[in-house]
Amino acid sequence: MPEYQTQVLHHATVANLKYVLFVVAGTTKVHYAVLIQFPDQKLTCIRGILSRVYQRSLKWAYTSAWTGNDPGSIMPPFHEDVIPSKLYRITKESIVFTWIIWKKLLQMVQQTQLPLPKAHKIILEIVARWNHSKGGIDEMTHHLDGINFPFAKSTPKQQLVI
Repeated sequence: MPEYQTQVLHHATVANLKYVLFVVAGTTKVHYAVLIQFPDQKLTCIRGILSRVYQRSLKWAYTSAWTGNDPGSIMPPFHEDVIPSKLYRITKESIVFTWIIWKKLLQMVQQTQLPLPKAHKIILEIVARWNHSKGGIDEMTHHLDGINFPFAKSTPKQQLVI
C-alpha cells in the first residue's frame, strides 16, 4: 500500500473524508482491505498545500474568459526546462492548446449534462473530411484506418492540423 498512500490521502482530502476503505482485489477475489483513518490535522495540512498549489499554478485555468487573442496571456510564467519529458516537449503553447481542448470539452459536458462519449480513436482531419465527402468505404479508407498516429508525441502545430 505505500505506493498508493499519497493518492489515497489526496482522495480523502478532496472528498472531505476522514475514513477511506482501501481495497486491493483481483477479478475473482479480494486480496486485502484496510480501513484508513486520517487525522484532521493531516487533512487540514494537505488541504492548505493543495489550496496554495491551486492559487499559484492552476487558478488561471479556471478563468471564464481572457482578454485579447492569446489565452497564454493569463497563464503564469513557468520554466519549460524544469518540466522534463522525453516523449513530448512541454511548452507554453502545448499547455494552452491542451487547455483550449479541455475548456471546449468541459463546455460540451456542462451544456448536455451528459458524460463525453467513448473515444475509440483520433482520426486525422483530412481523412475525416475525405470519408465524409466520398461516401462508402473503399480501399484507401481501409488502408488509412490502420494508421496509428502517435498523437501524444506530436507537436502542438501537428495537433492543430490534425
